[in-house]
Amino acid sequence: MRTNSRRSRRLALAAGIALTLTLTTGALAAPVNRSETRPAAPAKPAGAAKPAATKAAAPQPKAGLARLRAAKAAPDKVVLGVARFDAGIPAAADVARLKALGLTVQPMRHLPLALLAGTTAQLESAVRTGAATDVYPNTQLQYFGTESTASTGADKVQSQLGFTGRGVGVAIVDSGIDATHPVLKDHVTHNQKIVGPEYLSLTGIPVDPRMPPGSIAVPVDQGPYNNSDIGSGHGTHVAGIVAADGTGDPNLVGMAPDANLIGYSTGDVLFIVSIVAAYDDMLQHRVDWGIRVANNSWGSAFMMFDPNDPVNIATKAAHDAGITVVFAAGNDSDDV
Repeated sequence: MRTNSRRSRRLALAAGIALTLTLTTGALAAPVNRSETRPAAPAKPAGAAKPAATKAAAPQPKAGLARLRAAKAAPDKVVLGVARFDAGIPAAADVARLKALGLTVQPMRHLPLALLAGTTAQLESAVRTGAATDVYPNTQLQYFGTESTASTGADKVQSQLGFTGRGVGVAIVDSGIDATHPVLKDHVTHNQKIVGPEYLSLTGIPVDPRMPPGSIAVPVDQGPYNNSDIGSGHGTHVAGIVAADGTGDPNLVGMAPDANLIGYSTGDVLFIVSIVAAYDDMLQHRVDWGIRVANNSWGSAFMMFDPNDPVNIATKAAHDAGITVVFAAGNDSDDV
């Protein structure tokens, strides 16, 4: 479970330290309440004139819509997108308005998002008519490399302090986990496979019988003793860094060798809709599966932070629910 890229040695450092702190302390410092030290506004003199009315703020540009248009898909091509709703988790009325535009719609249960399938014109009309606040394209993401237990100091935490991640569930959102591997087979409790866009026909009708009508990306639990990482092996590599227990090889020990692993296999080709579906399911099972950490060894090309991006909305919701979300830093720093 080593990587040949020398550049990737530093990549797991930040995520590894965050994961180690989570498994050992279980808490982070509370943020400072800045309102407690904010000075009071000066009192207005009696009879002071009211300030002139200001013009209404200009509508904010739709970042998702701009990216959708930039993709320049063929007019008749069915594409996937993610709708965002300022009002919260989409209601039945929201879904009905989107379907009336000819879109295939899969609303999320715990996120203010919905997965959509339709032409670019139909996705644009969802924003133009107010059926959704914004629609983001189904951008492809990329997996990052990671390495290793000693570089994070996790081996000292295990040997000197005795913290090994026992009782902590770690969700691995990645290409999958080979739960038949000797160092992992005793730790994978659930192995979810995101059955998604590859099963969507050109008319937007799912052809996989396990997918309910109107579905676009659905997690299917393949059971703990199963290999959901049948392509690249990237997710198995990441899972080993987290919880390999040294069975058969004492050198193969992860940062938290007693942790439980929950795999979310997004396949060898990673897209936003699979990530959103994975996090929605993670929030559904957060308590009964004991998920306290979510690891993400993937990302996008460099771009400015957008709090309304579907990935940022999904991971923020997981954080707010008590899950520590960690990301790899990337494979290089050329764009920073």
